[in-house]
Amino acid sequence: MKTKNKRQMTDKALFKKLWQYIKVYKWRYFLAIFLTLFMVAVDLLPALLEGQIIALLNYNDGTESTDIIVGIYKSFINRGYTSADAKLTISFILVGIFLGIIILTVVINYVTRLLLHKTSQRIVNKIRIDTFTHIENLSIAQINKTPVGKLVTRVTSDVAAIYDLFTNVLVNLIGHILKITLVIVMMLVISPVLTGYLALIIPVLVTVAIIFNKTSRRQHGKVRDSVSNINAFLSENLSGMKITQIFNQENKKYEEFNERNTELKKNSIKEILIFGLFRPFIYVLYVSCQIIVLSVGFVLLKGKSLTVAKYVSFFEYIRSFFDPIQQ
Repeated sequence: MKTKNKRQMTDKALFKKLWQYIKVYKWRYFLAIFLTLFMVAVDLLPALLEGQIIALLNYNDGTESTDIIVGIYKSFINRGYTSADAKLTISFILVGIFLGIIILTVVINYVTRLLLHKTSQRIVNKIRIDTFTHIENLSIAQINKTPVGKLVTRVTSDVAAIYDLFTNVLVNLIGHILKITLVIVMMLVISPVLTGYLALIIPVLVTVAIIFNKTSRRQHGKVRDSVSNINAFLSENLSGMKITQIFNQENKKYEEFNERNTELKKNSIKEILIFGLFRPFIYVLYVSCQIIVLSVGFVLLKGKSLTVAKYVSFFEYIRSFFDPIQQ
């Protein structure tokens, strides 16, 4: 498809091209994805532990409870522990597990980042070489037709964007999708009723995400075009500055540069505004979900159809659900 002399490619076509570079290191990426998925699963445990600790500290002897931690507490009491000692011991164990999860997450994240960056540097190195080789093989007519700044942009900043794709976007996208899925599953297990109420917001969330994706993608393309145009202008005019001065064309070139620079500023501001609208709107939905959980959850607590531990954990999972969406 041709549009204003620019070739537009679908995501599928772009990925097929990039796959030629990824497949050489596919096992490294599979390992990075596995570590990311494992880290996502581990990252959901603190919310459960937090709920259990609060349930334990608020539990009074003789009160009926279906929380797992209460069963463990009773087993400690049967072994001769006092109520205070049992709660203190179990709390220390849970805090120790919590710290262990944090340390494990840090280690896995370090290994994953190191693996991704090393692999991505090798891939991007090959892309730069192939891009430069392709430019060398262009015909003289193509070289004359294409501004030098645009070619420089392709080899530098565009490749840098691909590097970010390999190091962050691909793996994190898979991790975020899994996290959202697991959080929904955990919510359903904890309280189908609360999850049902939150499901009312999902259509709004999906609609906003689709609109944002289309508008931000289009605007980001305009920003990249503006950057390419200004690089091309600078490359040509700085190298030909003597000619500009000889023919006394400084003011004309200043106006041309100012026009391109203003275009880049306007496109960048529009992109910022799009993000500035999306994130607060998602935050409004996040707060709305919290209000629903606080109100409906309180009713369920009074009716004893929901325990304190599950209530706290569910509340924490709301944050875990919205974080990947904003990312």
